[in-house]
Amino acid sequence: LSALLAGIALSQGAAVMSVDLGSEWMKVGVVSPGVPMEIALNRESKRKTPAILAFRDGTRTIGEDAQTIGIKDPNSAYGYLLDLLGKTIDNPIVDLYRKRFPYYNIVGDPERNTVVFRKSDTDEFSVEELVAQLLVKAKQFAQESVQQPITECVLTVPGYFGQAEREALLSAAQLANLKVLQLINDYAAVALNYGVFHRGE
Repeated sequence: LSALLAGIALSQGAAVMSVDLGSEWMKVGVVSPGVPMEIALNRESKRKTPAILAFRDGTRTIGEDAQTIGIKDPNSAYGYLLDLLGKTIDNPIVDLYRKRFPYYNIVGDPERNTVVFRKSDTDEFSVEELVAQLLVKAKQFAQESVQQPITECVLTVPGYFGQAEREALLSAAQLANLKVLQLINDYAAVALNYGVFHRGE
């Protein structure tokens, strides 16, 4: 993955972000032309950030602070979003999610029949909107790391993602004002990372 990103960064002539976005965690890397890939640290100086966000008293939080809010007020925090991304409301996985997290009011989008979290009569969030906000935070980490604007990215996707899930992730990236240069299967990303870091062994 590092070698791939370095090649993309050189060809694009600008820093490129990679986001390994999972159901529980996200990890952000960034490559600038001529500079090896580095992991962008979060506010707590950690490599991994919980992939959860919360809305409370008009304030949005992401990561560990959102986890803390989720413990006290679970209806205000949203996690395990990749499980729902690109799914229609009648998908069995959505039923499993409802059973696991019964405090959410999950409804179907009237036009697309995809998943929407309805917090109140005036507050509701699509899964794409929530994932987009995670990507905005990832972009913030990357920009703070290299001290330059980031507009392009490579995203790692779970191996089980089909076309609907991939398109939903691309929509989320678009909402985050990110141009996706490539989607990489997470199995391929692991293999590429192994090849990069174990070369010559």
